[in-house]
Amino acid sequence: MTSTTYYHTGTKLTLTQVVTQPVVPLAFGLSLLGLGLYFYTCIRTGLAKTEKQISWLLTFASSVVCTVISLPYYVRFWRSGWDMQLLGLDSSVHTLLVCFFITYLVLDLSLGSMYYKSRITIATGWIHHSIYIVILFWLMRSRSSSFFTVNAILELPTVILAVGSMRASWRSDFLFALSFFALRLVYHAWMITSVKQHHRIESLWLVAVLVFPLHVYWFHGIVQLQWKRLKVAIVGAPEKTCEKITQEDVALSKAAALAVYHSQQCYHRAGNQSLHRNGLALLAGNRSARPYLLPGIRSNKKTHINYGSLARMAGNVCANVDQIRRQGQWNNTTINGAYLTNLPRELMQSMAGFPTYGRFFYLARAALNPSTSLCEKLFPAIGE
Repeated sequence: MTSTTYYHTGTKLTLTQVVTQPVVPLAFGLSLLGLGLYFYTCIRTGLAKTEKQISWLLTFASSVVCTVISLPYYVRFWRSGWDMQLLGLDSSVHTLLVCFFITYLVLDLSLGSMYYKSRITIATGWIHHSIYIVILFWLMRSRSSSFFTVNAILELPTVILAVGSMRASWRSDFLFALSFFALRLVYHAWMITSVKQHHRIESLWLVAVLVFPLHVYWFHGIVQLQWKRLKVAIVGAPEKTCEKITQEDVALSKAAALAVYHSQQCYHRAGNQSLHRNGLALLAGNRSARPYLLPGIRSNKKTHINYGSLARMAGNVCANVDQIRRQGQWNNTTINGAYLTNLPRELMQSMAGFPTYGRFFYLARAALNPSTSLCEKLFPAIGE
């Protein structure tokens, strides 16, 4: 496969001529195989467990590949003094990357319909992906696939967002917002005017204009989210009501969950609204409790945090359905004063790491008082 680059000024290719190029079916086949193996390997090995993590697998892989391949071509474009002829080239490398991205778009819709259907929206999913597929085929017909390769650097913010969505500890909202503003707003706006004035395809700037409002809309959402978080950090939680909060939506420590729960109980039992508000005010300084405050939880019901995880943990130690159900009814408060016969003892033993069959006993270290002769045998140097 040759990587010779051509600058075309002639007529467009037909769609049949595009797909019959030797590199096109090869690129589609390799992309489908690579992305498919990567996707199912990540699921099988447990690298992605939640629906949110699974939904970002393909996006992460695609954005990384596009950014890495685009970087040298973008640097070349910059060092050339922004020569627009570099955006009107065609070669096997450029065509391969375009086919790879089309494959990603198709897989994201097809696999997403099976594995993360709730996260494939009409606007940012089906409409967005379909428009991009049409645009990319049009670029290959116009023999200007290098336009996509150079500008695939715009996928850098997606890399940052995907990493943070898959691993919360690596999330950086500031870095994502900064890269998004610099590339998808400032650079994109400049690209519209430059392409309109200097590119050989007169209508190409209209394609850039078509995509630009979507970037503005996304950035507006980013700013709104950060502004909302800033207000919560400064003036406290808004007055809202939330009936349920799931573990997938927000990560909470047990201490924070317990503190909020006791705050709710104090308000419910004493009928003292000021006590309840003071408790929430104290929690406002606790970073791990802020996710509870953000939706403004005001219910006096127990939250469902940790109930699902307990059931999954119980399942891992081969507990039966009845034991799992009973385990969800106990916590450190209700377990005090309960008769031992009412407790799911086998399940509690398994959760604590002890075998459920007999002949095993637990003795606290402080309760043991070994004889001096035994200590001398175990530690010969103790008498020296």
